[in-house]
Amino acid sequence: MRRMVPVPRARFQPASRGSPPCMRAGARVGGAPSALKCGMPRRTNPFQQLVYLIQEQLKDRPDAVVTESKMLVDRNTGKQRETDIAVECSANGVPFILAFECRKLSRKPAIEWVEQMLKKHEHLSDKLVLVANRPLTADAIDLARRNGVETVELSEATKTDWPARLDQYTNLLFTTFDFTVQTYSLEYGVPTDGPRFSCDQMVDLADMWGKRAPLPVAVNALINNHELVGKQVMELWYKKPPKERKNEHTVTFVYAPPSDQPMTVMQGTLSYPLQKLTIVMAVRIGQAPLPLEKAGYGGLRVAHGGGQIKGGSLAGETVRIVMTERQGQRPKAAVMLSGVQGTTRPIVRTTELLEVDASPTDGGKA
Repeated sequence: MRRMVPVPRARFQPASRGSPPCMRAGARVGGAPSALKCGMPRRTNPFQQLVYLIQEQLKDRPDAVVTESKMLVDRNTGKQRETDIAVECSANGVPFILAFECRKLSRKPAIEWVEQMLKKHEHLSDKLVLVANRPLTADAIDLARRNGVETVELSEATKTDWPARLDQYTNLLFTTFDFTVQTYSLEYGVPTDGPRFSCDQMVDLADMWGKRAPLPVAVNALINNHELVGKQVMELWYKKPPKERKNEHTVTFVYAPPSDQPMTVMQGTLSYPLQKLTIVMAVRIGQAPLPLEKAGYGGLRVAHGGGQIKGGSLAGETVRIVMTERQGQRPKAAVMLSGVQGTTRPIVRTTELLEVDASPTDGGKA
């Protein structure tokens, strides 16, 4: 005998602000996301943020920590001074600080900038890298090299002798999905002469290992399972023609436990096998089109862009994406959100762009 238990209207918002953001535009972003450091840099600008996000993707050691607008202690004066970007790690147990100073100028950086940075970092960092949007003057490069300072130009896109996958990306669509549970009901198998659950008490759900949780908690756990729920909702939305995509709609999600992963409905000592859990959710969507600019950074190809989110719980915030590609390797990407009050919250880092699904005019998907 099948029993269906409707549950009174309820609202359960995930602990985070909405679901993990999804980016669309020519490729799917894959890999295991890892949180970047949160907090407000003391001083920043778009050029510095671009270099910071590139360095986040370039770090090749698990113990390396990349920080924007890092306060370092001058070993001579004992006072703190700010450097644009610091990469901290250890070599054979000895702490090591790699510092970056960034400048975007209308003319070639002159030798005076190099002289200033050499004096600043004499007792501040272990290795210095100067990054500019233009090549340094010849005497500036010579002075930097003689003092062990690296110079890097983050230039506009130039022709390369190898085909970069990033070259096909012209626009991305950054999208957030907020889920709010409205109602849910469950069906479970009850013998004809079996005792019934009490309507006055909440039921629990237990998994195949006997782990038990109140029904609202179990429902929230399912909703927060991105592969099970969020990804499917996103895919359905993206498959619709752009003109048919609604920023607010209702979705009904039906979960039937696989035969090899049974779940049990429990109340006190009573337990019956779960047959189906139906969840009705309100979905609110935020979007930010991201036109991409191309650049070169050393031997890297770089694509980057930004825009403001409209709609959803992150409405009004600015999103910035930076993608990098090295010859013979998969592209990587990093995302940063900047709050309406100027706070910077790097929230997502993806390891690789896994799959091309090019639709460059509509934004495709990434």
